[in-house]
Amino acid sequence: MTTPAPADPTVAPRTRLIRTPNERVFLHVLVNTAAANITTSYLWFALTFWVYLETRSVVATGIIGGGAPEKYDQWQSVVEPAGANGVRLTHVIDQD
Repeated sequence: MTTPAPADPTVAPRTRLIRTPNERVFLHVLVNTAAANITTSYLWFALTFWVYLETRSVVATGIIGGGAPEKYDQWQSVVEPAGANGVRLTHVIDQD
């Protein structure tokens, strides 16, 4: 029978693949939010570009794309653990 070789101290240990429940919830929220934002951006671009192709009007694309920007002095989002398997999302918006 052979004995296993001692661990090489110059090689970094493997990162852990098993995550805690809070980390899993956070990663799910993060990936879900990223997917929703990317999808929404592509859909708005597609709609705006389609309106331009149909009308050849920059004014129409400006109306579809949003006429006036929203102005926020401050927008704060906080994600914190709540219970065993939950998270609490808190949004504080200071709008002018």
